[in-house]
Amino acid sequence: MAQKKEMRKKAQRRAPRPKGILWDRIELAVGLLAVLSIAALHLRVMLRAGALWRDEVSTVNLACKPTLGDFWHNLVFDPFPGLYFMTVRVWAATGWGGSDAGLRLLGFLVGLAILGALCWNARVIGLRFPFVSLLLLGFNPVVIRWGDSVRAYGLGTALILLTFGCIWRMIQSPTMPGIALAAIAAILSVQCMYQNTVLLFSICLGAIAICARKAQWKRALLPLAVGLAAALSLPPYIGVLRKAQDWTMLMKPPQVDFERFWQILSEAMSQPIPFAFWIWVILTAIALFAALQEHLDGTASDDFPRRRDLALFGAISLLTGLATFLTFLRIAGVPTQVWYYIPLLSFAALSLDTALAPTLNGGSARKWKLAIFVLISAFLAVPTWRALEARQTGIDRIAGELSRRVTAQDLVLISPWYLGITFQRYYTGSAVWVTVPPIDDLSIHRWDLLKAKMVSHDTIDPALQSIERTLKSGNRLWLVWSFSPLPKGTDPPTLPPAPESRWGWISDVYVEVWTLQANHFIETHQLQREEIEISPQSPINPFEDLSVEVASGWIP
Repeated sequence: MAQKKEMRKKAQRRAPRPKGILWDRIELAVGLLAVLSIAALHLRVMLRAGALWRDEVSTVNLACKPTLGDFWHNLVFDPFPGLYFMTVRVWAATGWGGSDAGLRLLGFLVGLAILGALCWNARVIGLRFPFVSLLLLGFNPVVIRWGDSVRAYGLGTALILLTFGCIWRMIQSPTMPGIALAAIAAILSVQCMYQNTVLLFSICLGAIAICARKAQWKRALLPLAVGLAAALSLPPYIGVLRKAQDWTMLMKPPQVDFERFWQILSEAMSQPIPFAFWIWVILTAIALFAALQEHLDGTASDDFPRRRDLALFGAISLLTGLATFLTFLRIAGVPTQVWYYIPLLSFAALSLDTALAPTLNGGSARKWKLAIFVLISAFLAVPTWRALEARQTGIDRIAGELSRRVTAQDLVLISPWYLGITFQRYYTGSAVWVTVPPIDDLSIHRWDLLKAKMVSHDTIDPALQSIERTLKSGNRLWLVWSFSPLPKGTDPPTLPPAPESRWGWISDVYVEVWTLQANHFIETHQLQREEIEISPQSPINPFEDLSVEVASGWIP
């Protein structure tokens, strides 16, 4: 008897494993390797990003105001609700927020939260791993770098992704805990970023469409109630937003249109190489075609649970999310940068994962999915790794170098003015420093003080007088700035107080003209001037990669 049992065990060991089990193990291995590789990219950002740049410094300074009253009073100067700032405040209270490394750790954890939210959503919709999302987001340096920065974009993205899965699970099997979790996630998501309100609207619209298709009218009230609960959490910010209207015109360009939005969105999608844009386009086309096919197919199938609901939910969320998000930006009327689109990119990738889940999760498509994922991710990994090498700012090194070289009688000139936010955090030298134009409070972006400068006459005269005193007394003038100088011998333009010029309230034009005027004054009176080389150890974020010059002597 024992001999027969032993022979059966040997036969079982020699028998080939079922192909389904084999592919399950391959999919598990590929998914785990992808998640670990993407986590390593987030770790690289934490270790390489270095010092905080001005938007991050402003976030930390605002979050850590001495009292909550001070925080609330100054919240008007940052375009986010209060949740992320409170997160930073609590993080600082634990002792981790007292250094750049501790704040970078917070960003790393937020990046992992986005990755975790994607994987959790995959389990909710019936996938082992979110391969589409991992491909589109996991190897996109824009999402990784700026999502992990000390700003609200990363946490807001993680929360709206969590809300997506909670609402899907709620309409599939409503329970009181599930409804409560969806409501909490929705409220937290809009409390982190205002733009999450339109993405939440898209999720709720997709959920209502699923319920309506099944004539589950009572169940359709659930996403409506969740959206209403989130909306009712926002009225405390009405006063903040109304007050912000006093200075938001300073940030608006002459023309804001959908073409400009699409240009920047395309740039964000084209990372780390232009080919990545076409991956988005191809997957979107396949997802919409698959969703239409599922909707038109009248046959019932049990090969993938809830396949028609998934395809419809993903497609509606994708289309409405794109339309409402861009409309939100158009109404806001502010110029955007690539990091503004992190929530939209993440939301779109998750919607694609959802819409494509029925198509890519079975049969030969599953094998092709894994093969293509491995091939393309391997192709993107190295460019992404290289793109994440840059530091977020070079001002900390400039401030450190000047702190060692200046004397108490020297003067440091910073332009544009907002660079002083970063410089103030890292400068410890004895010399006085001033911005163009001079701004009294540089702990955060004080747009109200800039507006006051724009409506006044002789705005930069105090800075010019300080320059004259420094050079006349034989001391040095250190210049830390970034601008395009006029040809030598060309007089700088002049502008009347805003909004009397043809540029209205466009602050960038005024700041550039003031900088040109200051440079012309220095060139006219300086005796000698040389550029100071501060060799970078790695590439630097172009928004804070500045030149440093030193001027001395006086020509009457």
